[in-house]
Amino acid sequence: MLTPEGWLVVYHGVSRVHDPDVPEERLSYAAGLTILSEHNPQEILYRTSQPILKPVPTPGPRGTTADVVFPTGIDRRDDIGRPARFDVNYGINEFRIGVARLELGVNNFAMPASQQQEDEPSPIAL
Repeated sequence: MLTPEGWLVVYHGVSRVHDPDVPEERLSYAAGLTILSEHNPQEILYRTSQPILKPVPTPGPRGTTADVVFPTGIDRRDDIGRPARFDVNYGINEFRIGVARLELGVNNFAMPASQQQEDEPSPIAL
């Protein structure tokens, strides 16, 4: 989605989970965010170093793989006069759905992705 900062992309990723109490390898599926240049989308202006949505243990049924959060859609809330607010729809463990609120603030994307530290917290509030 095009924003004043550039192209907003919410994406799905996977990582290995190391749990000493579980002998087999586990995977965790989460969501990240990136901002691409409006005129040169190959240029990454900002990328979250940590997931903006990640699975947490939930009661109830689970799908083929537990530890899953996957974004399925995003809605800019122009309808309520909040163009910097987005609702991110997502699935949870293949059995539930949720909506997260994403607020883009002024100057959230001032630092280029190439200059960010890996441990830098995300400026995105959910």
